[in-house]
Amino acid sequence: MEFNLNLLSIFLFYGLIIYFIVKNKSKIEFHKLYLLYKTKRGISLIDRLSKHRVWKYWGYIGIPVGFIGMFFILGMLLVKVWDIVSGKTIDQGVQLLLPWTSSGSAGPFMLMPFWTFIICIAVVVLVHEGAHGIISRVHKLKLRSTGLGMFTIIPLAFVEPDEAQMEKAPLSTQLSIFAAGPFANICTGIFALLISLFFLIPLSASFFDPAGLEITDVKYGFPAEEAGIVPGDTIMAVDSQETLNVEQFVSVVDRLKPGDTATFLLQDREVTVNTVENAADSDLAYVGISFKQKLDPVSDTYFGGLASEALLYLITLFGWLWVLNIGIGLVNLLPLGPVDGGRMLLATSHKLIKNESKARIVWMSISILALLALVLNIVAPFLMSIFA
Repeated sequence: MEFNLNLLSIFLFYGLIIYFIVKNKSKIEFHKLYLLYKTKRGISLIDRLSKHRVWKYWGYIGIPVGFIGMFFILGMLLVKVWDIVSGKTIDQGVQLLLPWTSSGSAGPFMLMPFWTFIICIAVVVLVHEGAHGIISRVHKLKLRSTGLGMFTIIPLAFVEPDEAQMEKAPLSTQLSIFAAGPFANICTGIFALLISLFFLIPLSASFFDPAGLEITDVKYGFPAEEAGIVPGDTIMAVDSQETLNVEQFVSVVDRLKPGDTATFLLQDREVTVNTVENAADSDLAYVGISFKQKLDPVSDTYFGGLASEALLYLITLFGWLWVLNIGIGLVNLLPLGPVDGGRMLLATSHKLIKNESKARIVWMSISILALLALVLNIVAPFLMSIFA
């Protein structure tokens, strides 16, 4: 019944979106993969928020953070590509996020519960676009519109600064506006992480007992998959030693060497796993699984159960919030075409290289490198795991 209600709510959500599109089709811009509904709503709120002087300084702080993030994410992707190509790892460097009925991992895709996805994407987009809008108004640039849209099945929001004014603005103003969105996402992610670490997770110790490690992903062709372990299984013990939490599991598995045989006690059966060499470190054993901590409520009363479920959902939600805000913020800082990092690079290239065509060549070359690194991080591990 719970699954059916969840599925029904998803259909209702998209039904309302379709109704809105049909009702307002004359006001909507339709493109191949996306559509936009432009309005002026929200601009007055952005104007009021932008009057606080702190935003101007915050925006300038975002410039060096933006460039540091740009070099960091590009460097991380290039290192990951090298590790994949050289055979050191087949783990995904980047995964595409998809809304689903449950969480999990499937090759190049990371699956996320639908309503958690909607909440997180709403926070990510509103924070990101709101920051662009506020910093634009701080520097007296007009906002032509705000609005909502859809990219395939994913809802989005946007603000539209006056591009003619943007091009005439000083470099520092342009960089401040471009960096504002990713910087706001990174700040939001750090805030969500701090709430998780110092409030939600400590609080959970009073509500939950560790109940094993739930498998979220099994690498094709590796020992766990060959032993019959599947996503959804729960590891309770390894070699007769209890592994109800991550620390216990790591302490047991760290003693295993490549080629060792280990007995995994699952929730309903035992399986024998023959470990192999870890591509990242030949001295470590590898079985090819990803997992998450499974928790059981301490209280079995009705209200105790409700409180436990609410806390568990908040822990999950804030976990996704910090991961997605920081992750999407960093990806937006890639020196790639039309994304914020690409626009920062283009504006800086035009300032440093007076010849416009040479500046665009530099920008295009780095953009192609960033695009290749991003695509290879998504598809290469999946393809190599298939052909291995």
